Amino acid sequence: MKRILATAAAAVMTLTALAGTATAAQTDTGITPAVSCYDGAVVSPISKTGYSPTGANAPAKTTTRCNDINVKVGFSSKARVCFYAQQKPTQLLYCQDQWSPVKKGTWVVVATNVRDKQPYRVQWAAHPTNALVHLAA
Repeated sequence: MKRILATAAAAVMTLTALAGTATAAQTDTGITPAVSCYDGAVVSPISKTGYSPTGANAPAKTTTRCNDINVKVGFSSKARVCFYAQQKPTQLLYCQDQWSPVKKGTWVVVATNVRDKQPYRVQWAAHPTNALVHLAA
């Protein structure tokens, strides 16, 4: 039984190594880890009107790392995603009807199956002053 488990574990480690990309750094073991959706997550403030990202970084665009839009904050609230036109990112297309509950300190998916390079902003139902948001998309 131990031999079967050891063989299965070795196979899983090999498959995990094969799933990595050429751009990922190798670990001390020589195994190349897979790129995570959360690699490259950005931190953004929330505007006084309740949107993130703000300023010149708005709207954000999704990447090839994720199929979803994920958020993590230091407070609990509700959030929804607003989508903008790809050709004209200042043009609001629509905001989600439903608000997603977001728990403090936890990555939460607020939109699923979003295409790559899709402009978006996250709207917050409530937020503390000077709050920051981790965005991974």
